Amino acid sequence: MEDRKKYVDPNDPMRKEVEYRFWKRSPENKIWGVSEVIDSDRMPGRILISFDKKKFYNIYGDYPAKMSEEERKIFEKEYPDWVAWLNGRK
Repeated sequence: MEDRKKYVDPNDPMRKEVEYRFWKRSPENKIWGVSEVIDSDRMPGRILISFDKKKFYNIYGDYPAKMSEEERKIFEKEYPDWVAWLNGRK
């Protein structure tokens, strides 16, 4: 299951339109994995997820502090491998 959309990245001072690719690990999952479609002016490296294809979370900086309690629980259920790895970094 994959989808693509274009957005203007609010964190980009150039306000360039960026194409994002969305996918799910499993069709019943609630979380979309998000990839920036990189051109020569953008740097890869962010690992993004979204619950609604509108608000993006950077796994490294936003889990768990910037997620709601419900979003955190869903993330921990659907991405236990990331949770274990991130908790091991503390």
